[in-house]
Amino acid sequence: MELDEHPFVLAEAVEAAVRTVSVLSQEKGLDIFVDIAPSVPAMVDGDSLRFRQIILNLLSNAIKFSEKGPIRITVVPDKIGPETIAVRVAVIDRGIGVKADKISSIFSAFSQEDSSVSRKFGGTGLGLAICRQLCELMDGTISVQSEQGKGTTFTFVVIFGLTSQELPQKKVVASLEEIKLQPVRILLVEDNPANRFLLRVVLEKDQHQVIEAIDGVEALHVLLDDDRFDLILSDVQMPRLDGYSLTRLIRFCEQGEELDDNTSDKLEASLIDRLRRRLHGRHRLIIAMTANAMSGDQEKCFDAGMDDYLTKPIDKKQLACTLRRWLPAA
Repeated sequence: MELDEHPFVLAEAVEAAVRTVSVLSQEKGLDIFVDIAPSVPAMVDGDSLRFRQIILNLLSNAIKFSEKGPIRITVVPDKIGPETIAVRVAVIDRGIGVKADKISSIFSAFSQEDSSVSRKFGGTGLGLAICRQLCELMDGTISVQSEQGKGTTFTFVVIFGLTSQELPQKKVVASLEEIKLQPVRILLVEDNPANRFLLRVVLEKDQHQVIEAIDGVEALHVLLDDDRFDLILSDVQMPRLDGYSLTRLIRFCEQGEELDDNTSDKLEASLIDRLRRRLHGRHRLIIAMTANAMSGDQEKCFDAGMDDYLTKPIDKKQLACTLRRWLPAA
């Protein structure tokens, strides 16, 4: 994998992750508090998307396994050198906790604390494995401290470069219509022709290039031919291969992991081998489209490895706001 390193505002990356899960936390009445130490540089040089993804996965877990709040995020400098800074981030919850004998395996792919947790809360356990790999990619580490029934603290340290670039001036924007993004290449995966047409019209109006696929299987064949997409925008409910399975398969191939039986049974082994060779080594931005905003689909999206989600019917403002969180501004 290669990092997409650039100067970014650290606080904005943390706040963007909190905004993404705000619907989930509000649904359960959980407050999220962010505390960034004044000694942390306002701007650092690094991969903001992967940094955000780690926090997003940990927050999603904290919300899923908590019935009472608050959830806290702390950010402090761990070690400052002449050209780099180690940043220590902790995500602290008051949830169900983790058994002591399960902590050593919790960052392994497909690891759940036990079968009863899996039955009650769902998920594959892939999110923490992704966090570990992303931390290692940024020359960092991740660890956990937990006490059953009292809560869990996930702590990770990542290395950023120091930058002399100053904070960008905040612009006063009258509306979302004035926020322009750089044109990007988007793979739109949607089985409903009317939805595909409407999304294509909106996206192409902003000069984005849109390639369509009618389900997950067709999307995989598109990726085999050419995987140079900045964004995969995928419906979750589709025939043959749904958005959850599509995302899990892409994540497994990106990380060189073996597929679980439920996913591998849906595809030919030769196709999976070709996909693993094609997709390995780069994290692709995947945003889900779901019609069930309040019925647990958000958690399923994050468990599958999706970066964000949109709720249907998708309106122009919602789409613009979500894309603005992840795509570069013009």
